[in-house]
Amino acid sequence: MKVTAHREIDHFWHECMAWGRALDFYLQENAYFKTRLSQALDNNIDKEFLEKAEYFQNCFLETDDKLHALKKNIVLFQRQLKNSLVVDSALIKRLLLDHHKLDAEIAECIMGFEKLKKAFSTYLLSLLHH
Repeated sequence: MKVTAHREIDHFWHECMAWGRALDFYLQENAYFKTRLSQALDNNIDKEFLEKAEYFQNCFLETDDKLHALKKNIVLFQRQLKNSLVVDSALIKRLLLDHHKLDAEIAECIMGFEKLKKAFSTYLLSLLHH
């Protein structure tokens, strides 16, 4: 019996694929903002800017770490799905709990990234007015 024949397992699998695509997008966005920061550094060397740039660089590096950790957790969840030989209500409950936890962690990470993105963009705009 093929595990993916079960609706719940199949749904979880597709959800993992969607999460992976979303996290890949945010990794690309994060790389873009690190490039933008580098470009801004080329034009600004005052102490205040350097402090702010260091803050944003640290935030971008932390975001990379979080995104990569989430991608690893998705792979672990997928392995759990793949290795589920006996699909019963106890397994589905456990998978559902793991799914909710992972979903919440991904949502929190994305929300944090969106706040960081807005703060960084706002800061870059403020530099144009100086």
